[in-house]
Amino acid sequence: VRPEGGPAFIDNAILGPLRSKRVAALDRIEIAFNRVGAQRPNLDALAACGLN
Repeated sequence: VRPEGGPAFIDNAILGPLRSKRVAALDRIEIAFNRVGAQRPNLDALAACGLN
């Protein structure tokens, strides 16, 4: 039995929204660094997630 929604279901319904939330959180962290005068880290690579 194939999962309902096809092969893109997990990416569209679960991983995509999680990625968006992570990007928003990481942006807030980067802004906080900038506000205190620290070098703004590049945290974009941490936004991706997968399912094993």
